[in-house]
Amino acid sequence: MDLVEILTIAIRAEVEAKKLYLKGEAAATTDDARALFRQLATEEEKHKQLLLAKYQQLAGKEFTQW
Repeated sequence: MDLVEILTIAIRAEVEAKKLYLKGEAAATTDDARALFRQLATEEEKHKQLLLAKYQQLAGKEFTQW
């Protein structure tokens, strides 16, 4: 497994984690819990963006494997 393949898996994991946290936000029953899940989703988006930049740098192309 090469670095591009690892980044592909990591990007997909970040996308799924963000979806999970957004579901948690929607299901939360308190403002504090909603804020926590929203913050976690935001962090996953940041991670995804960092990984996408590294992917483009290493692969020499944009990520299209959604």
